[in-house]
Amino acid sequence: MLDLSLDWNDLKVLLALSRANSFAAAAKSLSVDQSTVSRRLSSLEKAVGFQILIRGSRALSWTDIGNKLVDAAYKAETAIHAVQHKIRSEQETPSGTVSVAMPPGMIVAISPWLLADTIDSDDVHIAFIGCADPLDDIYLSADLVIRYNEPTGADLISQVLFTEEFGLYAAKTYIESAGMPPNSDAIKALSLVSCDLSHIRALKGWFDFSRQTGANDRVTVVDNLQSAEQLISLGYGIGVLPTSQVRANPQLQRLDHLVFERQTVYLSYHVSIKRLARIKAAVHRLRRAFESLSVGYPSFKSECNAGEACRSAAQLA
Repeated sequence: MLDLSLDWNDLKVLLALSRANSFAAAAKSLSVDQSTVSRRLSSLEKAVGFQILIRGSRALSWTDIGNKLVDAAYKAETAIHAVQHKIRSEQETPSGTVSVAMPPGMIVAISPWLLADTIDSDDVHIAFIGCADPLDDIYLSADLVIRYNEPTGADLISQVLFTEEFGLYAAKTYIESAGMPPNSDAIKALSLVSCDLSHIRALKGWFDFSRQTGANDRVTVVDNLQSAEQLISLGYGIGVLPTSQVRANPQLQRLDHLVFERQTVYLSYHVSIKRLARIKAAVHRLRRAFESLSVGYPSFKSECNAGEACRSAAQLA
């Protein structure tokens, strides 16, 4: 029975012998001496347990097993060349689908910018995966991951994508009904919407603040930003949302009573795919889209000059 752990270097010797039809010519084509060719052939015969070449004849004479091995070597070479061609193509030609995992609300925010942005002569398609709190195993199903918490895996490439600003929002209809709170302390008497995502510092501060108001019947807790935005838009109360997510929501009004800590957003992917052209193109497109999305953000400094706006949720709690 053939040893399935054949050495590819031995098979290359078979191919050279088959093409050159002599030990001397095969050795020359491989840039080795004849003894190396002979040793490789003997090693292969020992591995398979059969004679491959009939010694003593002027021209190379293959045994039946030898012919089968030569045929297998040609097929293996063809398969390897096909893989090499595919790898070169993926490194040089940006085409194919790139799956991107990110918070659902961020998908809604970034999609229009991606649709408006194209990279010349590429055929890269981005497929989104909604993921509220990406864990490290998300890299098994997604090529690129956009997340609020920096990944720690040694085999991951991580880049800062942008810095997210968070603000306090309420539905315009809610403000019309309940009135604009005159100061930050008055917020405690209103209905609140809180998002329980502790890895986002701004949301954790607001979550802790809302739990300490003493009015649990007026606090609605959800586990993702998209649900939080929907509830706030429907008038369930006041809550904290990322600015990028709500820019296109005309139902919401920002309240400048509190300023929350900004959050760094990371783009990460496995090191094994860093050279693929489709990954490079998708990363470039995402960075350009987020840069376009971030244009017009109020600066943190200008908000901190707004008096009471400098007070944080942590200070209130």
